[in-house]
Amino acid sequence: MLFGVAGDKSYGAMIKRIAHSGLFGHVAVAVLETERSASMDRLKTVWGQYKEIPCLFYDNAEEAYLHLLGERRGGDFIYIAGSLYLAGEMKTLIRRMQND
Repeated sequence: MLFGVAGDKSYGAMIKRIAHSGLFGHVAVAVLETERSASMDRLKTVWGQYKEIPCLFYDNAEEAYLHLLGERRGGDFIYIAGSLYLAGEMKTLIRRMQND
């Protein structure tokens, strides 16, 4: 899963739900390309409360997505969650990758 969120949202509850869901093998956490993004330090602190799911942290969504693509095995899906800002970034990135 790829996760990124705005700092002014209730992301603690989102993270708790994801961590306790048991649905994901690991999470790639990204800082968004907006000043509203939750900070890397804050994301590390909150995700660090949940030892049941490994997390890797990235400065941007593209780095996180490329990591997940490299880890993906046949039949795996990459889920994207957290913020509409992240959805917009991913839409732009995926379109760009399809046109390259």
